[in-house]
Amino acid sequence: MPEKVTIVMMLKAPVAGEVKTRLAVSVGKEMALSIYRSLVERQIEEIPNDWNLEVHYTPVERKKMMEEWLGPFVALSPQEGEGLGDRLPTALDAAFFRNGGKVMAIGGDCPGLTSDVLGKASDALDQTDVVLGPAVDGGYTLIGMKRFHPELFTGISWGTDGVLGETIARLKGGNIPFFLLEELEDIDEYDSWLRAKEKYF
Repeated sequence: MPEKVTIVMMLKAPVAGEVKTRLAVSVGKEMALSIYRSLVERQIEEIPNDWNLEVHYTPVERKKMMEEWLGPFVALSPQEGEGLGDRLPTALDAAFFRNGGKVMAIGGDCPGLTSDVLGKASDALDQTDVVLGPAVDGGYTLIGMKRFHPELFTGISWGTDGVLGETIARLKGGNIPFFLLEELEDIDEYDSWLRAKEKYF
């Protein structure tokens, strides 16, 4: 029987002016919100039907808004912690506790994370301990593992172009086997949106 896969999706509530703020500089707050919604909805469609999906959202008081957007059948949990370096491992740890199996964390703004790429990530975890999806900006679009590795999240320069490199150094330093997927682009700026629109929408 194949090992269960859980996707932990880290999202912000869809509020104009609070999502895709860099993109909003070029297209306006309302258009940036519309693009954000489209990106997230497309990402959810790419997740295989037999996988678990957990959406971890912020801010905590927006649960009703998230339910109205994503529907009653998506498992919702508020993000816990001060920054991504706290919130991401807390969400992953909770998913392992609830579900076991393989757990992968993603955002909602990388349309290159197709069902094929997600499948490759799952397959990689049959052979190795951790899988990473490199992002063009020096971060990562996906992190997946077969057991929780909290050491991959402490002391990382979150929000910089050093995130991926620091994470790989931590993996190598701990002799943790890992696999790198193809490099993909998050949608943060107008140019990246135009490229994604042409390719995926």
